[in-house]
Amino acid sequence: MTPYIIRTAVTGPLILIALLFVHRILGKRTLANLNSYDLLVDVALGSMVATILLTGVPIRVGLIALAVPLALQMAIAFVTSRSRKAERLVKDRPSVLFFRAKYQTDVMKHQLISEAEVRRSVRKSGLSSMGDVDAVVFETDGTLSVLKKSERTDFSALQGVAGPHEQA
Repeated sequence: MTPYIIRTAVTGPLILIALLFVHRILGKRTLANLNSYDLLVDVALGSMVATILLTGVPIRVGLIALAVPLALQMAIAFVTSRSRKAERLVKDRPSVLFFRAKYQTDVMKHQLISEAEVRRSVRKSGLSSMGDVDAVVFETDGTLSVLKKSERTDFSALQGVAGPHEQA
């Protein structure tokens, strides 16, 4: 076996153990893609793991490199969970794409979402008619949430979401 194969065989499990250890200390938030920043951290971590495994970066340097974005993610989550101003600065707001039988075409154009994608999310939620939908929300994690028609019309689930319900 070449030293490269041995190094990769040793480094891979060490990195995974280190990530598991960090996850146990920092909690579930490290794995949650609740917003675009979380996704960016995940992509960066994946890139760093590949770099550590496939280059000659010393393991301790690689582990420190992995700890930095995770620590920043937790610091930002801590601050944004306690400050609305910081939250607005860091996080996107969800957007209403469909509300009370009307597509919000300006929002959809801005978000680059088509009517077909909205309808697909409605079908995936088990509905066969747009008439059964109160709203479709483009969430900050990139998913589409479908709110089924309800007897209640206070739309409290849409608090903090940009859209026409704010005038309703």
